[in-house]
Amino acid sequence: MTTSFTLATSSLLLIVVGVSTSTLADDTTPALRDCSAKIAEIQTQLDHANAQGNQSRIAGLERALAGAQNCDDQQLRENALQDIEEAKAKVRERRQELQEEREDGDADDIRKAERKLREAEEELAELARPAEQD
Repeated sequence: MTTSFTLATSSLLLIVVGVSTSTLADDTTPALRDCSAKIAEIQTQLDHANAQGNQSRIAGLERALAGAQNCDDQQLRENALQDIEEAKAKVRERRQELQEEREDGDADDIRKAERKLREAEEELAELARPAEQD
């Protein structure tokens, strides 16, 4: 699910600042590992929004930047690890669903379950990538 993927990748930002996911991050935003990276990411997005003149996005990102001043590195890491564990559970669930669809034998349902599994695996890979860089 794209919405779940967006929520997972931006939840680290949202925990501290409470801003809507559509304001802060898109599907390409990696899980941030420390507060300086979080602030830098928000600043980069703010610079881009300023360049495009996107006033609503600028306002949201300025609120996010102000909220990021209260960031805690340890809590940010713990949240990232929790997101990874949730993504692993989702992959396990999607694998089980695929197995059940294969047993039922409906080709359309099998393709749908395979797509959902791929999406869950991609989400996990995106979340796990920064954790492997530490």
